Amino acid sequence: MEKKVKHLVLFDVGGVLLRLDYIAFYRSAAKIKGTTPDQFKKEYLEKKLEEEAIVGQITITQLLDRSRNLIGTNLSDAQLKEMYSLCWPNQIDEVVRLKRK
Repeated sequence: MEKKVKHLVLFDVGGVLLRLDYIAFYRSAAKIKGTTPDQFKKEYLEKKLEEEAIVGQITITQLLDRSRNLIGTNLSDAQLKEMYSLCWPNQIDEVVRLKRK
């Protein structure tokens, strides 16, 4: 009697299902802050905000608050989320089709 083998395939989101484009986020934030995208990127990465959010060390609310402080603005949560969405401009259609199969 043959056993049926079930396979589980997990898909990562960033860079697999969604294209990544952090430079658009850095440009947008830098423009508001009045600095260069490279300088903002350096400051942002030093703060490790996204890393802490991904591993659950901080909440999304804390991520947005800390981002707001870093940018030095009173952007709403919705505006900050829209700015963050620039990091993931579109899905990778070929992988999404494969996932759906």
